[in-house]
Amino acid sequence: MQIKGAAVHRFGLYDVSVDKPRLSGVAVFGVPVNPAVLTKALPELEPYAKSPVM
Repeated sequence: MQIKGAAVHRFGLYDVSVDKPRLSGVAVFGVPVNPAVLTKALPELEPYAKSPVM
């Protein structure tokens, strides 16, 4: 599967506490379209300077 758009890093989150690892979630990090996306949740971060870089 190919992801297009602002996604920079993609990770699968696996539950390894069982015999066979199971996918339990995903995390996708990208460059925000709007600075408020970052600063509203994390006001101490500087927009674009501390976000994922392509």
